[in-house]
Amino acid sequence: MSIINTIEKVLIKFFSVFTGILLIFVLFFVILAVLDRHIFQMGFFWTEEMARSLYVWFTMLVPIIMITAGKQFVLEFFRDKFFSLRIRKILVLFVHLTILVIFFLILIGGLRYISIMGKQTMPTLRAPSYLVYMSLPIGMFFICVMEIVFIIKHLHSWYTDEENKVLPGRENKYTAIE
Repeated sequence: MSIINTIEKVLIKFFSVFTGILLIFVLFFVILAVLDRHIFQMGFFWTEEMARSLYVWFTMLVPIIMITAGKQFVLEFFRDKFFSLRIRKILVLFVHLTILVIFFLILIGGLRYISIMGKQTMPTLRAPSYLVYMSLPIGMFFICVMEIVFIIKHLHSWYTDEENKVLPGRENKYTAIE
């Protein structure tokens, strides 16, 4: 279990730092584009496309952090009020297995889309457009990895001595049932 926790911590730290750097670069290129358009008028035509490309990467990688931290949309009120602990554990497992399957299918679709893109280039940067579209399968791959980690940890919690006291909850911590 310690290997899984280590993998999870390393991936969370990496993607937190990487998405932070991406956001800083997005902001830099947007500010540069605004300054160029309204003050310098030098014609940095590539800044908008660079900011857009980096923002696409940002939006595909942030869900890795969100899902791992348990910040996705959850109807806890209904789950906690109407279902027993055993049903809630099964429901959490079902939801995460469903998320895993859906994101795996998106991963496969993203890989197919990249192969269709072929040799197209971005208009102003002249870089291959698949560099932007690779963000989808890469993001989905790591979401699938983090979902597998969560599912393993969730199943492991079923066999601990605290099985009747805790429910895997938000932020991958166990919250006591009152």
